[in-house]
Amino acid sequence: MSKKLLIVNGSPRKNGVDAAIAKLIAERVKEHGFETEIVNICEMKIGGCRACMACKKTGRCAQDDDMTQMYEKIRSSDMLILASPIYFGAETGQMKCFIDRFYAMVKMQDGQRLVNFGNVSKASILLTCGAPDGGMTYGGILARLTKTVKSMGVPDLSGTIIAGVQPDQVAENDNVKDYLDSLDFQLGF
Repeated sequence: MSKKLLIVNGSPRKNGVDAAIAKLIAERVKEHGFETEIVNICEMKIGGCRACMACKKTGRCAQDDDMTQMYEKIRSSDMLILASPIYFGAETGQMKCFIDRFYAMVKMQDGQRLVNFGNVSKASILLTCGAPDGGMTYGGILARLTKTVKSMGVPDLSGTIIAGVQPDQVAENDNVKDYLDSLDFQLGF
């Protein structure tokens, strides 16, 4: 049985840097038997968390939108990569809504916090930005998102910020190559 990798692209640009790197990742892990799905959440209808707390009673989010199908995609994946450009000092609004909806995967029972993130045992955060110094400028965003994913019970995390790269440059960019190598290591290749 092949392992599953889910790459969630939070960029509204279908042919942007995040999409180009996601394609490189998919090609690379395929050689090692991974089945990869790239989901462009900007093409989906995913509303923000309404904090209605219905999920704490029913175990499901009360909203009936495209996030409903994403819960199963996440839970059936062995690794999750969240990819987003940095816009105005944070991940895209679409990625923020997506991550906020993880709340429906957390339940309180007898005072215990129970997380149902399924098979996900590895995750990576990929942030991109146009600013050449973005790696230093936006490190706090990477730290916050890493802590958020770690709170979902994922023990093996990585992440990076790829700065100042254009879509047609990703295959030859040293920082992208380093990131791909780090994913190889994380996945045990």
